[in-house]
Amino acid sequence: MAAMPPGERRVSAEIGVPFLKIGTDDVGSLFRRRARKPLGPFLVLSVSSGLALDTALHTRHGTRAHLWRAHGQPHQLWLLGPTDRDGEFELVSAANNLLLDGRGAQDGDSVRMCDRHGADAAWQRWRVVAVDGGRAHRIENAGTGMVLDCPYEAVSPAPATLWAPHGGSNQTWVLAAPFTVAATG
Repeated sequence: MAAMPPGERRVSAEIGVPFLKIGTDDVGSLFRRRARKPLGPFLVLSVSSGLALDTALHTRHGTRAHLWRAHGQPHQLWLLGPTDRDGEFELVSAANNLLLDGRGAQDGDSVRMCDRHGADAAWQRWRVVAVDGGRAHRIENAGTGMVLDCPYEAVSPAPATLWAPHGGSNQTWVLAAPFTVAATG
């Protein structure tokens, strides 16, 4: 049997009972955190207006997202990217790979899309909190505590803003998967 290179050496473990044997040749994998894949893509739809969070075809750091009527094109698709914090995600545009960013926001400020600042950038992490019995969500910035907000009586195009949470329907969002399984006939 040929010797394994140092980077490929593994320790084996086996647990056995008279009728069952369970084993692994990669004990180290039991102790390493597995990388989580992003969830989505989703359309992020305002409950109050039906408008979707949209990149407005922007691709540059610091540009502002807006709300537009839903059409499901790539610039309206968002991923919930994993972070090292339980219950917190990055909201990443599927079209331009920019993250929603709440840095320095005041009530009513437009939400920006920015390059990734790193794991310690709390203003780029979001909590997606179930509301209305789990039918919709509040999207809360981990760094500021502000939430994604759709201005009242918004029509396309409208700014996607951040606001102090108050529980209104304009701060409630549906994450909708834009894909369906084709019917077989």
